[in-house]
Amino acid sequence: MIISGGDFAAAGNKMQKEAGIQDSADLMLADMLKAGSIKKSVTLEEIAKSYNIPADVFLAEIKRLNAFVDKKKDSDFGCMIFPEAKPT
Repeated sequence: MIISGGDFAAAGNKMQKEAGIQDSADLMLADMLKAGSIKKSVTLEEIAKSYNIPADVFLAEIKRLNAFVDKKKDSDFGCMIFPEAKPT
């Protein structure tokens, strides 16, 4: 895993992960989770709850944004969405 500019991107050594060896990015994420700087959620509903957002409002916005991905165009800003983008 690589941390760059506040964004998280998957990368790294598969054998290292399979052996249970944590790299510095994994350790940093663990520290950030422990400190409460970032949150871990499995579902969209859990994300909404963790940020005190009404789930129905949050899910409706996700659905609206996913429609942009399906159309490959952001109607709010009139810009293209990359062809390889997939809905959440």
